[in-house]
Amino acid sequence: MKKFAFLSVLLLAGVLLAGVASAQLTLEAATLGSDKAERGDNVSDTVTLTNTGSTTVTGITMSTSVDAGHYSLAFSNVPSSLSPGQSQAVTVNIVIPNDADAVDNSLDNDPIQVGNIIATGNDGANQVSVSAPLNVQIENHLEIKDIIITVNGEEEHSLDDGDDLSDLKPGDKLTIEIEIENTFDEDDDDKFDVDFDESITIELEVSDDDELDLSDDELDEIDLTAEETTSEDFEIDIEREASGSYTLRIRVMGTTDDGSTHGQEAEIELDVDRESHEVLIDSATLSPSRLACDATRFEARVEIANTGRSNEDEVAIEVRIPSLNIVERLEGLELDRDDEMRRTIPVSLPSNTKPGTYNVEIQTFWNDEIESDGEIVTLTVSECETTAPTTPTTPVVTTPPTTSTPPTTSTPVTTSRASTQSFWDSTAGIATLVIGIIVIIAIIVVLITMLTRKSAE
Repeated sequence: MKKFAFLSVLLLAGVLLAGVASAQLTLEAATLGSDKAERGDNVSDTVTLTNTGSTTVTGITMSTSVDAGHYSLAFSNVPSSLSPGQSQAVTVNIVIPNDADAVDNSLDNDPIQVGNIIATGNDGANQVSVSAPLNVQIENHLEIKDIIITVNGEEEHSLDDGDDLSDLKPGDKLTIEIEIENTFDEDDDDKFDVDFDESITIELEVSDDDELDLSDDELDEIDLTAEETTSEDFEIDIEREASGSYTLRIRVMGTTDDGSTHGQEAEIELDVDRESHEVLIDSATLSPSRLACDATRFEARVEIANTGRSNEDEVAIEVRIPSLNIVERLEGLELDRDDEMRRTIPVSLPSNTKPGTYNVEIQTFWNDEIESDGEIVTLTVSECETTAPTTPTTPVVTTPPTTSTPPTTSTPVTTSRASTQSFWDSTAGIATLVIGIIVIIAIIVVLITMLTRKSAE
């Protein structure tokens, strides 16, 4: 038993001594480049390698997990050994490749880890090593230059990342113009690609797309050459149910032909405020909007919505023509929060109403008497047309003069046909024919005589 206890103590002491006599290396991360560096730049960083153990580390080497040739990566001032507690500043040098990215997945222009640097050595008994991030940073050249939001086609707001747009109302329509810029210098196109050829994407996202309706949340295949800007428009409809603060996130990203990704993200807070009591006019029309000269009646057709925070049980709609001292009123209407209503209000004009154009004011009320929203539409009363009397006219008959035409005498035309006579019908022709026959007979006689003599021989 005592022997076993003694062996246990020795084993524990060995473990403790091994722990005390161990070697440990630490290495700082290397960050090369900056937010002003460009692809192709030769950049370096100094990192500290330290032996925090209790034994000397020898045979120290430095390496990397990335393709050293792609980055032209090199180390200098690497120590061959480090005693316990000793440190050494090691220089890491690279040439930034053309496909280096300017932004990370969050579109932040921060140093991006592309791999690790590794220090390896030996403490006499074991191999020891340590690794640290290898980060590269370059300048971002695809930026959001301006964000312009127009409310209901009237109020225009120029905003930057982190800004708030307040005092928005349910039912508002927003037009969002995103202006982006390629900040590359076109003179650098002999060093690396500086254009974004149909590679830019603009994405919009709202924190609650049920209450803020985006007409289109993405546009892609956008071209942008060096030193140029372009703008794209989006639309948002704020629903009747909307209330509170919403985040509009805008992401712009593009990649050059040589594979370098650039871009930016921006966020705008949209604050939708609802009044305690609010009855808005969605639309107001007149039927007809133009009256004939003898007509005296039309209808005002009104659509309203409760966009306040309260249910309403005493809503009123009033139609007024101040120049004619006409007021027509519809009251005692119930309209709960977020509900809509359509009503038609008949209006009669005095029979002696003069032709012309009249402003018709349409006003909503809550609690029957507190004004909420108003619109003005126009009514045209036409002027009666008068017909001028016509004077009858007597037709005038004109007799054309008689003209005597002398008779025309035609001269007959006689056509003669020339007669022709053949050569063989003439005396000379007949004589020629006879002579020819005689010659042929003579030739035949001569031939027969010659043949007879030849046979006799």
